[in-house]
Amino acid sequence: QNAKPGTLLATNTSSLSIGKIAESTKRPQDVIGIHFFNPAYLMKLIEIIPGAKTSDQSQERATNFVSSLNRKIGIVAKDSPGFIFNRILVPMMNEAFFLLDQFPQNAIEIDAAVKKHNILPMGPFELADLIGLDIIYSVSQVIYEGLDRDPAYGPPPKLKEYVDNERFGIKNARGVYDYQKNELGNPVVVYKRELATGFGLDGKSIFAVCINESLKVLETKVAKSREDINRAIQIGGSWSKGPFDLIEIFGADAIRRTLSQYFESSKGQARYLACSALKNEK
Repeated sequence: QNAKPGTLLATNTSSLSIGKIAESTKRPQDVIGIHFFNPAYLMKLIEIIPGAKTSDQSQERATNFVSSLNRKIGIVAKDSPGFIFNRILVPMMNEAFFLLDQFPQNAIEIDAAVKKHNILPMGPFELADLIGLDIIYSVSQVIYEGLDRDPAYGPPPKLKEYVDNERFGIKNARGVYDYQKNELGNPVVVYKRELATGFGLDGKSIFAVCINESLKVLETKVAKSREDINRAIQIGGSWSKGPFDLIEIFGADAIRRTLSQYFESSKGQARYLACSALKNEK
């Protein structure tokens, strides 16, 4: 109402619909998503998300703005729940919490099983505590509702349990793990037992869900290319490899088998259904 014509309204949302935000304005052509990753002064990735009515000129201005920032990398995403990064990360994080339901009290082992592949810089529960379990649950709800309550995206009961019990993570020293401050005032995990090396788990269901979701993101044109998805995950999550690199590492047949095995053992949970792109992947 007060800004001069042509002023961009850029939202930093990580999951909310750009189109719905634009609907509340009289200039939807000037509304766009410019999603900085946290902490913004360190993280290089920025998702650029035009809404359905965002003009080409507004998208070009937003892209030029991102390009003008020192050491920032912009990747364009379609206005879809979670965009690229969270649409892939959140189902993967959810899978870790579903596993925790099957292996109670074994968060350390699940984290170790994922980290031993040397792809992620930290385990899913370490990352969840860093981000905030309440944030992950909220974004998971947005994606679930935005995808018409597709059962493949329903937030895990275990995650809701942590949030209901006000275990939010590092920010209140109580998450999946408990924390205390060291002599420098930094939070450190209070382990109740020694670190494990994987508990016989391989973490492959977590990676399989990630790869399957990455192919859905490509299939539905949320991202323009495999390269954009790989870059988004590697830059935004500090991964050593992208999801499509993992297909080469694990093999498409092995990924399909993993999802099939978990689909059967879970009595048909939708999150393990291979998408058509994965079924055709070689």
